[in-house]
Amino acid sequence: MMLLIALLFISGVLGTGIEEILDYVYGEDPERPVCKPVTGGTPVFTCNNETIPILKISSFHMSQHPMKPGAVDLDLVAKLTRTIEKGATLQLQSFKGKNTPIFNGTLDLCEAVEFASYHCPVKPWEAFDRIQQTMEVPDDVPTNSYSFLATALTKKGELIARVAASIKIDNELVKEEL
Repeated sequence: MMLLIALLFISGVLGTGIEEILDYVYGEDPERPVCKPVTGGTPVFTCNNETIPILKISSFHMSQHPMKPGAVDLDLVAKLTRTIEKGATLQLQSFKGKNTPIFNGTLDLCEAVEFASYHCPVKPWEAFDRIQQTMEVPDDVPTNSYSFLATALTKKGELIARVAASIKIDNELVKEEL
C-alpha cells in the first residue's frame, strides 16, 4: 500500500516495459521474478514468484495514465500481514526511456513511508486496507516512459513486496525523445 505510493514518489514517477526492465536487471538469472499485473488497469505489477509477501496488494488505480503534470489521484488496496519494523529496506532501481538508469540503491523503508504519515513499526491492525492519496506530477518532468523495480525486505531479509511499474508521462510543455 504505502510501499507502492512511496515508490511512485521516490522514483519521480518512473518506466519502459516490465519485461525490458527484468531483462536489464536480471538477464538470464534463474532468480528473475515473474511479474503479474495488479488489478486496476494500471501498469503496476507484483513480482513475488511463489513467495507469499508480507504486503499483499489487491488493486491499484491511478486517475490518469499516461500522467500529465498536475494532480493524480492514487488508490491502493492491500493487506499487511505482519509488522514492518525499523531496519526494513527498499532496493530500488529506476529507469527513464529504454533502460537509462536514474537510480539504483537501497533506501530505509521506514523513512520512505513517512510521506504517507506512517512510522515504523507499522502494525497490521494499525495499518490500512486502503490508501487514497493525491500526488503532484511536476511541470518540469519531460514526456517519456519511466520504470521501476522495487523490492522491500524486512530486517531479516524476508520479502515484504516486490513491485514493478512502467509509467508514461505526457507533458506538452517538456518534450523529450522516447
